[in-house]
Amino acid sequence: MPRTRRKGRAAKAASRGRVGGAQAVPRRHRRKRLDLRSVKRCLLVNYWEDDDSIDIRHFAIRVVASAINKSVRKLILAGKSSSKELPDLSKYNDISDYLLNPGHLSDSEYEGEEQEVILPQSLSAKTGTAKGEKSHIRLMEIGPRLKLELLKVEDGIDEGVVLYNKNVQKTGPELVALKKEAPKKKKLKKRMEQENERRVIRRLEKAKEAKKLGVLHEQELKAYEEKAARRQAAAIGQTEDIENCKEKDREIALIRAKEVSSLNGSDDVRRRPILAQ
Repeated sequence: MPRTRRKGRAAKAASRGRVGGAQAVPRRHRRKRLDLRSVKRCLLVNYWEDDDSIDIRHFAIRVVASAINKSVRKLILAGKSSSKELPDLSKYNDISDYLLNPGHLSDSEYEGEEQEVILPQSLSAKTGTAKGEKSHIRLMEIGPRLKLELLKVEDGIDEGVVLYNKNVQKTGPELVALKKEAPKKKKLKKRMEQENERRVIRRLEKAKEAKKLGVLHEQELKAYEEKAARRQAAAIGQTEDIENCKEKDREIALIRAKEVSSLNGSDDVRRRPILAQ
């Protein structure tokens, strides 16, 4: 009876997920059942110890019914779908030539001896891949093919200590020295970035001031031309036009004085004489 009792306790512990001190994953933490219809692609990664490289290949997954011939499947799909056309049978003397001839199949679709699997879920009723039916699983490479090699490992993004470098091997003291120099290099890099930002700001301010000076210079030329026109009008006796031009000159002078006063805060601004009567 004690042995039976121990066995019963062990069975209960195993049913609760506790065997040999290890506890099974609780039911609430288990993954949900995978929906096979959501599986579309496959990524194969292979590591080569000879040259310390990694190969990556990318495939699309196709599941086809093994009970239906490829030729028959084409006829069925063409009959069910309006977008797919019926295959050209005019070059065959008999329908059996089309059904038994594998010449129109690609290498990936060749129906030889393949391992068959029984699907636990239904995928598509059109292709005949239903639950419990025998099917073939095929991989079609869609690329790209990548061959990767680890060259450098750095702490952070272009700012930390180099942890690994395939082409450069450092000794223990050299690594300690690099670790000590890392904060100094970081501060120097930050200082250079700040100096570049200040340089860009100064360049933009100078360009803005030069633009303002160009506007003022155009106003001076315009005022000089108007003054010359007034002198010509006074020479021929057009006094009314002269009075109107004097009033206009006063307005221009006031505007000019306001703009010059706004630029007095800059050392690079050179004042020009105001042309006004």
